[in-house]
Amino acid sequence: MYCATEAIAAQMARYAAPATLAVTGYPASERQKTCTTRRADFALPEDKPLVIVVGGSSGAASVNRLMAAVCADEDFASRMGSRISILHQWGHKPAPEALAAFTRWPHYRSLDFHPCLAQLYFEAALFIGRAGAATIGELVRARLPAALIPYPHHADRQQYLNAEVLAHTGAAVILEADEPGVAARLRELIEQVAIGEEDAVMRKGYELLPPNGAHTIAVDIRAYFGGGHD
Repeated sequence: MYCATEAIAAQMARYAAPATLAVTGYPASERQKTCTTRRADFALPEDKPLVIVVGGSSGAASVNRLMAAVCADEDFASRMGSRISILHQWGHKPAPEALAAFTRWPHYRSLDFHPCLAQLYFEAALFIGRAGAATIGELVRARLPAALIPYPHHADRQQYLNAEVLAHTGAAVILEADEPGVAARLRELIEQVAIGEEDAVMRKGYELLPPNGAHTIAVDIRAYFGGGHD
């Protein structure tokens, strides 16, 4: 049984023999290797820290609302509006009135959906979005600092468990979209990571997590069936 972390393996040891458990790290989709997505595709400058926001689906509408509240703040926009780039995947075409909050952000770009967005994680300064297992794998691979806003309505709180893996190492901060003061907290984090020293601190947290989960799993499966170790 493949487990992303030692903590997960410890939990699963209650149900499976320890010899059948292997800690591999989080796997991430290999399809991103075929993508050639660049900042230039969105007319984003190369010299500005890039913040990627993934609103995703209807279940992440609160992420979109939170980001609008963050950027609508006049003081924050005057200080940071020209200093960073924001690439915001809404999950749908945003209404014109929804984009009004971003008028003072010259390097803000909105999009409905992009299948290769995770390729830009390697160039980004900060990720803001949900904490699904696939997302965690992509963040680990890119070692991207994150503000994670777990989906709150899963009965097993699975996204909170995912997010806690990164938060425990310092690679991510967990936020609640509807918590009082959350917009101010996110503004502070964006500033600390994008132009402060928090970027290096959070990236260091990834050193505590096993990398290359997909490759580790693939090698083990090939070895089991007598294949090579490419």
